Amino acid sequence: MRKAFLLAPAETGDPYPVLSRLIETAKARGVREIVMMTAMGPDDGISASFRQAEALLRDSGIPHEILRPNWFMQMYATLWAEEIRSTGAFRLPAADARVSYIDVRDIAECAGELLLAEGAQGRTHSLTGGESLHLGEVAASLSRASGRAIKYVKVEPADYAAALAREGVPQELIDLLLALFEDIRGGYLEPVSGDVEEILSRRPRSFENFAEEQKAVWKGT
Repeated sequence: MRKAFLLAPAETGDPYPVLSRLIETAKARGVREIVMMTAMGPDDGISASFRQAEALLRDSGIPHEILRPNWFMQMYATLWAEEIRSTGAFRLPAADARVSYIDVRDIAECAGELLLAEGAQGRTHSLTGGESLHLGEVAASLSRASGRAIKYVKVEPADYAAALAREGVPQELIDLLLALFEDIRGGYLEPVSGDVEEILSRRPRSFENFAEEQKAVWKGT
């Protein structure tokens, strides 16, 4: 096998065991180049496990590229879609933070470009959209696209966790989401990077265009 793309399942609270096994297997089987997806964020907290995996990949001696994407735009069309459809709002413990969301299609295209290129150079790419949005601005985009009023409601982390628990969400996933929102409130997901444009030779997809394409998802029931 010449090349491999590695990532851990999104719901994995500790991605290091998964990624380390993949890296070790790739090395044992003689994989020549690796593109690995981790996540944007700080070097501690929930991201520490990703940083461990990145260090292991660097130490493996396998030529590689690392992708660190920000939060996906598509979360509004999947994870929070039902709440938006039924209540006209999304309730999240993000305070007044801003996020440079990325479209998952841009992540896929970046991964494809790097896998098809020859000669991995050991770079780390922060993959973001072209703008950093307050969640109130996200709500405004969803409202314009869907033709209905949609609002962002700020909630406290403890209240958010309690609501998830009432819905039967596993505690491990609740803990993961709380850690991710802590990173958001800390401003770690606000920066905008030019790495998508550098890899794809075009600007990343905008949230406004994403919302227009997916507008049927948020129409009321």
